[in-house]
Amino acid sequence: MNKCVIDYTVINSQPSIEALDKLIYEFFWVTQGVSYRIDDIYYYGVFFKPQNYVNFNFCESVDYDFEIPEVLTSECSTDNGKLAFVNKVIKQIMHKEITKPEWMKYIEMNMNCNEFGMHPSTFLYLEAKDSKYNSITDRLIEFLYSANLTMTMLNADIS
Repeated sequence: MNKCVIDYTVINSQPSIEALDKLIYEFFWVTQGVSYRIDDIYYYGVFFKPQNYVNFNFCESVDYDFEIPEVLTSECSTDNGKLAFVNKVIKQIMHKEITKPEWMKYIEMNMNCNEFGMHPSTFLYLEAKDSKYNSITDRLIEFLYSANLTMTMLNADIS
């Protein structure tokens, strides 16, 4: 008899940027003869949900070789304050005002969400540079995440 150990869904959006860039180019080239690229139309990035960054537990005993923002580790910081900080950093990265900080990269490389060592899902964030692209932005994100994949891990019980 097999018994279900865990169900999980993992989404990796990093390849979405290149695919979207090709789609944007082809769409505008075919329909308008214009060679727009993703940078011409969108601010974008691939990130965890902000809550994942907020809830990551940095170990006090580890000497990290990068600066961890105090707002994320302070007991005086509220969850709303931490979320506002992370959302601000995400927006700054998307707008190319800053590069992705090392603490954020560290979380993305080291956070596990279950006993199988699975990383949390990443998501493509898109912000249209012109409001005339808002509806296509919504449709692209809707399409990208319309697929539903659930994997089930089974453990054989041979007793």
